[in-house]
Amino acid sequence: MTCARRPARIREDTHHHGTREATLRGLAVTGGVITSAGVVHAGTFLVLGVLPLVELTEIGVVVALGVLLDTLIVRILVPALLLDLGDRVWWPPRIAYPRRRTSPLAPARAAASGLDRRDGE
Repeated sequence: MTCARRPARIREDTHHHGTREATLRGLAVTGGVITSAGVVHAGTFLVLGVLPLVELTEIGVVVALGVLLDTLIVRILVPALLLDLGDRVWWPPRIAYPRRRTSPLAPARAAASGLDRRDGE
């Protein structure tokens, strides 16, 4: 779950501060949490390495290495790519250029309040 929080936070801040500043803010705010969670998960799986069952030892060590690798990728490579690509990272138009959304009930509410002036009044 922590892996999904950083890009979401960066995307939210991008509209206010730009991609570079939002990436640096997201890294500062969520970086310690992501790194700590990765180390705790890896340590938990490394405990399986002390069990006398070979299969559990192998699984524990491999999963721990995978978690540490994922933590490294999320902590270093994703922010680096965001900084290198800049605004191009938000390539879908809905994210790059958000439209103002109106409620489907907006015309009905305007008519009910007397604000609808389409009839020439």
